[in-house]
Amino acid sequence: MSKFDRLPPIEQRYKDLAYMADGSLRWTAQNATQTRSLDQPAGYLCSTSGYWRIKICGVAHALHRVIYEMHHGAIPDDMDVDHIDNNKSNNKIENLQLLTRAENVLKNMRGGTHVNPEKAVIGTCTKTGNVVQFRSTSDAGRNGFTQANVSQCLRGQRRVCKGYTWRYAENKEELSCAS
Repeated sequence: MSKFDRLPPIEQRYKDLAYMADGSLRWTAQNATQTRSLDQPAGYLCSTSGYWRIKICGVAHALHRVIYEMHHGAIPDDMDVDHIDNNKSNNKIENLQLLTRAENVLKNMRGGTHVNPEKAVIGTCTKTGNVVQFRSTSDAGRNGFTQANVSQCLRGQRRVCKGYTWRYAENKEELSCAS
């Protein structure tokens, strides 16, 4: 049994949520444990992905997908909900569109939001100047750095990850020894 099997049908799933013009959602009714804040935006910012998320019936959902479903109905399994302006925090309905997975990847690569997971990366410690080198962001992730945070640094969405600034290696000669 999937965690999604316990969710109510889409027409009932979002009955206690209201869409706000700023692209946020608000709870309109308290839950059984009285833990919902009715005067604050619903959901939370996921520190690893940069997307807003919301728990419904104990299952975490991407907020932009919930907003899209509230306005347009169920999202087909083979489709992604894309932020037109590439701003993960801009969940206004007019900023959301359906794309195939291939279209979404291509858009992100063209728009500079896609990080090449196979390109070598170099981190420089902001305090000591120590330099670390990895074959990829995945490799950095396996060696104590959070891959998503390194990727955010490479996209300019974050300044440092664990005290290091990050950039792509210009060429193979720049790497003295790939870790």
